[in-house]
Amino acid sequence: MRPELSVVMPAYNEEANIGAAITRTVEQLEGLGLSWELILVDDGSQDLTFARMREAAGSEPRLRVLRLSRNFGSHIAITAGLEHARGSACLVITSDLEEPAEKIPDFIRLWRSGYEIVWGIRTARREPLTVRVSSGLFHTLFRVFGLTGYYRQAIGGGFFLVDRRVVDVLRRLKERNRTVVGLLSWLGFSQATLAYEPVARGAGRSKWTFGRRLKLAIDSFVAFSYVPIRLVSALPIYFHSRGQLHLRAVCRPAGGLRGHCGSGLAHADGGGALSRRPSAPGQRDARRIPVAGPGREQGAAPLHRRGGARL
Repeated sequence: MRPELSVVMPAYNEEANIGAAITRTVEQLEGLGLSWELILVDDGSQDLTFARMREAAGSEPRLRVLRLSRNFGSHIAITAGLEHARGSACLVITSDLEEPAEKIPDFIRLWRSGYEIVWGIRTARREPLTVRVSSGLFHTLFRVFGLTGYYRQAIGGGFFLVDRRVVDVLRRLKERNRTVVGLLSWLGFSQATLAYEPVARGAGRSKWTFGRRLKLAIDSFVAFSYVPIRLVSALPIYFHSRGQLHLRAVCRPAGGLRGHCGSGLAHADGGGALSRRPSAPGQRDARRIPVAGPGREQGAAPLHRRGGARL
């Protein structure tokens, strides 16, 4: 029998928090008055997270445990959980205890009122100033150059609810380097936001490092913005144009010099002006310069030089 609600909880090296996160979430689910399942996704943890999950699932049949072969990142872990979810609605919540499970009834209320995607929006951020500034800059640029309908508020992607219809469409998208928040925002549907204040992390440190943030930003812009491909297309045209201008400047004749840019012989014509003529392969360049002196006829004495120098 299909449950009404599926809850997906991804975790990576959260052995100190996963037990409390499961207990707190189950307490809220029991008070909803609907059928539910809790899907625990181990994202390749190297500690006892998976063992703690299996221990909890052994005493509660509505808990299901998935284990990824390695650490793929939270967005792939969320995708794996949604792939196995059977509920009419699917809610995603993190396992670090920062997202308050007490808000789950509010998500259900908005879903029952007709919204197909409900985003949890943090009203206060506890990260360092540099993280808050970089996050705000990313969301602004992503809204301007990526998804024009993207929310002005920063969506963390760790606390949201989607309808069954949205999950079925999302499962048809096969991107490898995926951004779940971007894909859901791009899909459309009727969306709403729910503000909440995050609580202090239970134990340990956040696994959301600068490198992971940077990779997510790059993947998001490449997947949802035309700017990178347009930039790559414009650069060759720009450098080609610059090269043509430079070539014209180098090969432009100066003074009385006539000819083209290339190797050849420089010689004086009858009027004394220098001109160029092509030289055969391997032939030395030579200049013929008018010479006059006592006891000699005016003529041209050959002056041989290496390197194709000219006057």
